[in-house]
Amino acid sequence: MITHVHGTSFPAALRKARTALADFSIEGIGTNIPLLREILSASEVQSGLVTTGFLDAKLPELAAAALTRQPEIRVTALELYPGEEALCAPMAGTVVEVAPEGAEFAAGRPVAVLEAMKMQHVLAAPDALRTVRNLVKPGQVVGTGDPLVVFTRTGADTMGDAAAQLDLDRPRADLDEVRHRHLLTLDEGRPEAVAKRHRQNRRTARENIADLVDPGSFVEYGALAIAAQRSRRSEEDLITNTPADGLVAGVATIGGAEVAVLSYDYTVLAGRRACATTPKRIESSNWLPANVFR
Repeated sequence: MITHVHGTSFPAALRKARTALADFSIEGIGTNIPLLREILSASEVQSGLVTTGFLDAKLPELAAAALTRQPEIRVTALELYPGEEALCAPMAGTVVEVAPEGAEFAAGRPVAVLEAMKMQHVLAAPDALRTVRNLVKPGQVVGTGDPLVVFTRTGADTMGDAAAQLDLDRPRADLDEVRHRHLLTLDEGRPEAVAKRHRQNRRTARENIADLVDPGSFVEYGALAIAAQRSRRSEEDLITNTPADGLVAGVATIGGAEVAVLSYDYTVLAGRRACATTPKRIESSNWLPANVFR
């Protein structure tokens, strides 16, 4: 927090900062405002004689005092009539979409969408239901546990109907796209490039890795990276012809021992690495022996 005052009075700056913090209110999430107020009220801070060890020595005491300053959260009880339930927010976020009142949904269908941490989260119907009234609107900020939509269940066998209607194997365009992207990085998804490599009496990078490591142990990193050539080639061309940016990398086990494995893919740009590959690293809490195919 930065406080601007006229003149050079340090006590005046402290008073202004304390006043500003006392008037500041943030709803929906916890803040460190009470702790900051305790720090500014400490006699050492007010005297201006504070060492670098002040917080280490005083933090437990200040934190305990700050807990007594936590603002009272006023919660308005939600009135529900017989048969009504509320769909609540599982996290704090901003409402992006909410179903219209009176609409009917099968189990598993999206009823509301929240945006949090730059990601959208779909709130699905827990059962076949009919929305009764909306308690929020798009653009509104909500906290964890806040009721969003009041609904009534329409299914007779709520648990059985929900299980029957929620098909976990139903096609999804977004997952299909991811699977297709990964297929284009594998030998079976690049038959022409693999055939050309075999005509040269050479093996592919993935064939070398498969023969080296224990079966099923290879976990790849950066498979969807592409060459840094967007200025002169289309993204579709790069996805098709520069999978993994020419470097197949990951972790695996050899004889049960964990290792890092990297293999230059000579079917991609003749084995020349592009800029995107340079920062590709295998992160691990332990130092791993590396096996590199060049």
